[in-house]
Amino acid sequence: MKQIISKTGIINGRGSKFRWVNGLTGEERRAVREGGTVLVKDDNDHHTTTSYKLVTFYEGKYSHRNFYGEVQL
Repeated sequence: MKQIISKTGIINGRGSKFRWVNGLTGEERRAVREGGTVLVKDDNDHHTTTSYKLVTFYEGKYSHRNFYGEVQL
């Protein structure tokens, strides 16, 4: 499955428990649930943050984490 770079996804919150992603399309949500790679651009300039976040799905919620792989634009 190829990478999907979301144009509608919005990163919310930081930290271990208080982060989530909203604004994903139906296709993007389905891809995440099936184990695909969906990325959301992150404009945060903190030194521990990557340029793109990987969207994850756990216990019915969409979250995000740093993405260290190569982004295929």
